[in-house]
Amino acid sequence: MQTMNTCEYSAYETKHFGLKFARYNTNCIDADYLNYTLCNEQYDVVRIRTSATDNWANIKLSNLKHPFFFHGGIRRYAVNCFEVPPPQFTHTNISFELYTTQNKHILQSLFSLCIQEEPIGYCRTPLLQNIISKEAETNCLSEFYCCLYNNNEYASNYLWFMKADENYIGFVALTVYYEALKVDATLAGVIPTYQNKGLFPNIIRQVRKFCIENSLPNFTCGARLNNMYSQWAFEKEYMKCEETQYVYHLAPLLSFNKVQH
Repeated sequence: MQTMNTCEYSAYETKHFGLKFARYNTNCIDADYLNYTLCNEQYDVVRIRTSATDNWANIKLSNLKHPFFFHGGIRRYAVNCFEVPPPQFTHTNISFELYTTQNKHILQSLFSLCIQEEPIGYCRTPLLQNIISKEAETNCLSEFYCCLYNNNEYASNYLWFMKADENYIGFVALTVYYEALKVDATLAGVIPTYQNKGLFPNIIRQVRKFCIENSLPNFTCGARLNNMYSQWAFEKEYMKCEETQYVYHLAPLLSFNKVQH
């Protein structure tokens, strides 16, 4: 994940949810900056991701006098792809196909199956759960990846379908940061009927293969704290946890409340 250190307007979330959204990724919350930004931009919701070493995060958010909710955490993993054994797929019938907009309907179908349980998490957040549905979250994520991970238009973004024979069974999306010689996998999934079959490691190996072929040594990715299987898979694939991040949903509903009144 690239650290923003600034609140960035989230156009896709704003469009799909009817509230004004922003994202704030940082290593240490700057409460004065955040308060200033809220007053000026009138955000309804800010999704905050900060380092677990930001010890006073809860106090700083409490001092803003707006509702906020802890939404779990993410363990970040990294590996130098040139310092570990070369990857080989676990099954001979596994292959990967680069996404194009001609296959948008396939990606939309995979999203509805792979991430339907908790796409983003607003639908489980108090104050938001009656405004934002799980279906709306899935549609938002699906449109975001269908558009921005089309490599023909966005050269630093890639998305591959994972196939078992001719069946589309999963996907992995990544962003390349060429100056840092780094690849960050942003989202991946396997459809339920193919889970627990030892196939997920192939997604990790596909990214490592891409890194080696393109002389990009650094591969990073993340897993939710409650996703023990992904964490286990990353560590089995020679990846090491480099940090833990906490996620908060700050929900002042500033623009929304003005409309309601």
